[in-house]
Amino acid sequence: MKLYTKTGDKGQTSLYDGSRISKGCAQIEVLGWADKLNAEIGVLLRSIYKEYIHIDTLIAIDSLVCIQRELMNFCTWFATTKPKSNLQKNQIKYLPDVTKLEHLIDIFQERAGPLTKFILPNNFAHVCRTSSRLLEHYFWKTGGSVDDTFMVWAKFLNRLSDYFFALSRSRLLGKSEITWDHGTLGLSTIKNIDLVKE
Repeated sequence: MKLYTKTGDKGQTSLYDGSRISKGCAQIEVLGWADKLNAEIGVLLRSIYKEYIHIDTLIAIDSLVCIQRELMNFCTWFATTKPKSNLQKNQIKYLPDVTKLEHLIDIFQERAGPLTKFILPNNFAHVCRTSSRLLEHYFWKTGGSVDDTFMVWAKFLNRLSDYFFALSRSRLLGKSEITWDHGTLGLSTIKNIDLVKE
């Protein structure tokens, strides 16, 4: 079987339930952001694999892989056109454990210590954080049937950005944080620029 099918050459694609929709619709946009985030988590995982093994490494790797699986479950649930279809009903048993995700956030936040200033993004966890926020934005923008299942996924997507922020402060991704204070000058504070010859 060939990888390419040519069935999408005219701008249509198939959903999980077999429905055909436009590649330009909002539903595909949400699925695209979920796919993008999942790929970025994979890159983040590769950077953590390089670290020496200790309990924080194991927790991070295990939780990131589980989040990737949750995103696949999310896409399966979201890639249907009939809210009450049997496919969606079957996905209810695969709903994410938001409480466990909150526990992971607390673990990484406790490891990093209190947050007293704004932090400038300086590792790949922040890329995942911003993608998760955009995924959540487009999820709500698309709307749909706001039932109990919808709200569980909404809470999960909302916690994801907090998870990646907490993970970004972990020693697994660098020991130093670059902070920002309101009113701090930017380019005018560059040092040694006069030493660079044109």
